Amino acid sequence: MRAKKWMVFLFAIIFLLAGCHKKEKAASVSKPEVPQSSSSADEEPDPNWPAEVRDIILTEKPETIISLSPALTEIVYELGGNLSGISDFCDFPQEVTSLERYGSSSIPDLEALKKNPPDLLLSSVPLSKADQELLESLEVAVAVFPRAEDLDGIEKIYVDLGILLEGIETGKENGETVFTALRERYEALCDKAAEGHGISGIWLRDVPLVMATGDTFEGKLMENTLGIENDAAAYEHWQYPSEKAVDLYPDVIFYDKSINKDYFAGTQVYNTTDAYKQGRMYSFDALPFERQSGRMITELEHMAQALVEENPQGDGQEG
Repeated sequence: MRAKKWMVFLFAIIFLLAGCHKKEKAASVSKPEVPQSSSSADEEPDPNWPAEVRDIILTEKPETIISLSPALTEIVYELGGNLSGISDFCDFPQEVTSLERYGSSSIPDLEALKKNPPDLLLSSVPLSKADQELLESLEVAVAVFPRAEDLDGIEKIYVDLGILLEGIETGKENGETVFTALRERYEALCDKAAEGHGISGIWLRDVPLVMATGDTFEGKLMENTLGIENDAAAYEHWQYPSEKAVDLYPDVIFYDKSINKDYFAGTQVYNTTDAYKQGRMYSFDALPFERQSGRMITELEHMAQALVEENPQGDGQEG
């Protein structure tokens, strides 16, 4: 009897020891480590986006862009960009003329914009409040770039537009690079003009007396890049006083190509001037200056060259 009790007691001890061993073994088994995935916070941020320009914030590169400004359309393509739509008045470069048209800044084609809302819309003037609110409801970012007053202002347009097209770093660098090349050509013209021609002249935008006055961007360009003393420098807002027309005797006249050259022969305001008599009248394209695109520098170079070349016609008019 006593032997049975000892056997029961012995089995109980063995059972307890076996159970403890299993628990220790189970406790010693470690769980496999789960590799931690890298969080988005560890990723390097995109140096280009988001980009903020003129109160516009773009979180990524815009895929569709519509320009309602002929000036900005030209600059977009100078920067190597592309558009999905243009205004009714955009005509350069040639490749944009096949794009869909969306009216103008003053009268945008709202139905077309509702049908194909772009990521970004460009304008040179503010849209009406109603049009702006409608575009905002369509989640269209509207960027307004007013005409610049000087060369530094034009550079800012190139750089800011570059940022909207390609982001903070890439776009800024591209805008600066493109404009630096233009500025170098501009400064070369200024250096040449500093030698002086010792002549006076006018920049005639329209007849009879709509010309670049002293307060205009074009008036300053004529003096700085062509070395011509502006006969209209004392006046403002593109208006030469009609009562002073009798005193107008420029040595050189640059006139917009929209003006018929035969006009000058029929008016004493111009046919009595040295510019007319000596054949120093040159037509030019005023649009690049109004748009302030790269073509403006090219046109200035042509105008500067005209000053040093003899007029082959010798009849007071340059065709």
